[in-house]
Amino acid sequence: GIDANIDFAKTYKLQGQYAMSFQDGPDSDNSALTLEFSQRNFLWETVVDIERIDPLFETNQTGFLRKEPFRGWQSVDLFGSYGPRWKGHRPFVSGRANIAQGLYDDAYFTGRTLSSEFEEDLVGWDGQLSGGIQLTEHLLSFAEVYYERSHNIELTDVFNANEYGFSVETNSSRMASAELSGNIGDFFNFDRQAVGKQRQLSLFSTVRPRDNLAIDIGGTFAQTLDQADKVDGRFTVGSLRTTCLFTRDTFLRIFAQTERQKRFVPEERTDANHLISALFGWEYSPKSHFFVAYNETRGDGRPDERVLLLKLSYLSNL
Repeated sequence: GIDANIDFAKTYKLQGQYAMSFQDGPDSDNSALTLEFSQRNFLWETVVDIERIDPLFETNQTGFLRKEPFRGWQSVDLFGSYGPRWKGHRPFVSGRANIAQGLYDDAYFTGRTLSSEFEEDLVGWDGQLSGGIQLTEHLLSFAEVYYERSHNIELTDVFNANEYGFSVETNSSRMASAELSGNIGDFFNFDRQAVGKQRQLSLFSTVRPRDNLAIDIGGTFAQTLDQADKVDGRFTVGSLRTTCLFTRDTFLRIFAQTERQKRFVPEERTDANHLISALFGWEYSPKSHFFVAYNETRGDGRPDERVLLLKLSYLSNL
């Protein structure tokens, strides 16, 4: 893979990544490309993202990319935000528009029944409008509400969806801080092979007992319903992340996550999976790094995965 970025004209930035993975069997359709062009200043922000992930691509620069096997995508995403200063605070409005097209390997269609509306070259779209405020020197530092409308392409259905959500955050400069978010909206239920509804509530908290130690605890609860508002699934996720900065140049981060899924369709069943990861980093010279990363997943329906990654980077100022 290769990463590149360039800053110019003080507020503009262009960055991108190209990567290719290798696996047993055919080596075609396994690359990924991302490009981002952005412009930011004290009043507004604009971002253009272009992305293409081929159907057989499975690995990114950290060793993980969680996506459906044999399915990729290509997309263009536009984002804009305007936020003037007001009495030391920053109210803002923002908008986002996205168009995307699925990329499929023939193996993706095996054993699936396709909707008469589905075609491989269909284009989906997504639009979001949000508003909120960033507060200074307050216990509450951020609040936002949003509305999202999308046109979704699935093998067995092509449908429009609505979503409403909110997010509030407390001041992260204090010893303990928290973030609460929630949403309700339409989604495609793969168990039912039909459009359903989803409600979700998440709470994340960060505690810093020492200057060089941070502990992040998070939890999410989600509930899925059919069009008659009958519950057909409950999902919980819990996570714990600890980051310790031993010196100015070395750190260790350990992350653990557990997920429990209880589905009632087509029959009642419970599944659980777990993820454990660790990352050690050392900046052995200015902006030059050595990383050791370990990731392990269990119980997600696939064979257990273990990934050990060593990364060495050296920056030379030319």
